[in-house]
Amino acid sequence: MTRQYSKFFISIITVWFLLPWSMARSETVSAVTESLGKLQYVDDNGQVTGFATDVARAVAERAGVELDIAVMPWARAYKVAQEQSNTLIFSIARTPSREEQFLWVGILCQTPMFVWGTQEHADANYQSFEELRTQSFVVTQGSRMDAYLKQHRVKQLTSVANQEQILGMILRGRVDFTITSDFMMAEKIAKHGFAPNDFVPVFKLDDMDNPLSLAFGLDTSSELYEAFLNAFNELQSENVIADISKKWGTSCR
Repeated sequence: MTRQYSKFFISIITVWFLLPWSMARSETVSAVTESLGKLQYVDDNGQVTGFATDVARAVAERAGVELDIAVMPWARAYKVAQEQSNTLIFSIARTPSREEQFLWVGILCQTPMFVWGTQEHADANYQSFEELRTQSFVVTQGSRMDAYLKQHRVKQLTSVANQEQILGMILRGRVDFTITSDFMMAEKIAKHGFAPNDFVPVFKLDDMDNPLSLAFGLDTSSELYEAFLNAFNELQSENVIADISKKWGTSCR
């Protein structure tokens, strides 16, 4: 009898390890993000929602896990994703400098990036970013825009933890420019009640055309990463992600 129970126990353990992640594991996975327009934000009920949030949750559900999403300043979210095991981060730009620092799950959004200023810069005809290096900029601390401006050694750079400050700083004349996408600028203008023509794009940054993505930090189990990667690809092929994009009216895919 003891031998029969031993064989049964061994069989159960063997089946457990042969099961895919989604069937063998049922747990909560940590995710970190920042508030970023329709992509991800905290609603009036205190719930994290948005296009990217819905995609992340759909991928997690297909992978057989739940997400525990924390919204925080981007610099902190970036640090947590790199230092805490099995942690998802979104929406993170897939830049060349980050390529080997994360495990990439899939593209959420891709949209052109511009340098933005006030109407007084509307007639400026900048031919290269080099002409803008002597101007002052404000961007979110720890963002890809922050890294880009530091790399190009602009004369004056202000990095803020809260991106809500940015447009007001430009209108008050404290700084000249910021960098963001056209759809994010439209959302910020509407949210804060500015006039649509208060801000104008003055230069397109072709070398910042990096997709916003879902990713894990390097300290992530291969089983979890593969489960999310496969889940994302399945949802994409089934047009589930496209349907979520339509639901939110995002114009960045």
